[in-house]
Amino acid sequence: MKVKFQIEIDCTKEGYTAADLKDRVRDNLSGDGWYHLESIQILTAEPKTKIIPIFTAAELKAKHAAGFTAAHQSYVSDVIHQEPWFDSVYDDFLTIAGILGFTVARGDIAFSGFSSQGDGASFTGSAVFLPDAVRCIKEHAPLDETLHHITDRCGRFGVEGIHARLTRHGSRYYHAQTVDVEAFLLEEGEEVSLTSGYASEVTVCCRDLMDWLYRRLEREYEHVTSEEVFLEVAASNGWEYNQAGKME
Repeated sequence: MKVKFQIEIDCTKEGYTAADLKDRVRDNLSGDGWYHLESIQILTAEPKTKIIPIFTAAELKAKHAAGFTAAHQSYVSDVIHQEPWFDSVYDDFLTIAGILGFTVARGDIAFSGFSSQGDGASFTGSAVFLPDAVRCIKEHAPLDETLHHITDRCGRFGVEGIHARLTRHGSRYYHAQTVDVEAFLLEEGEEVSLTSGYASEVTVCCRDLMDWLYRRLEREYEHVTSEEVFLEVAASNGWEYNQAGKME
């Protein structure tokens, strides 16, 4: 006696297509011929569609504030850890330092910021102050009155032939107070120390320049991480986000 039977298999649970399952069933049941395979019914799940709204950064800001905040924070994190956002500030500072008579290597500039006590910027190197610095700086940065004030003092040091050596003492911070300034004159090739009061003036001037650099870095950071710049960058790159602020 031959037996007739039907087989129902849910292919969505087996990981096969319907056609693959039919072939596998027929192969496995071939044998002595004591059965008659009347039919194979393959059960497939209905396709499911999930609609995820997509937003530009500007749309996200207008409709989903929390998502926009998350997207903006992700952008800021990328800027801090991946982009050399401070390169232009370093470039300009090295130009200004050279005009004033400082010799500073790019790798000798250090900073931390911008929200903790102890944050700041500093640099190490040497200086032979130049008397012509005042005119040159005012041509380079005609509107920066703070820099002009620093330059006026550097120019006076240049007229008097003052040199300086800047070294960083052991510290986990990078603010101006972590750098020691040794000011001196050169007379017949010999270093002659300045009086304590005059040496202090040189130290204050150098540290004022470091604080000026820190403020420049802070302004640049606030600019490149601002919502306005983020919106511009997102639009120019065609970035799109889901409601939670994750890039799609």
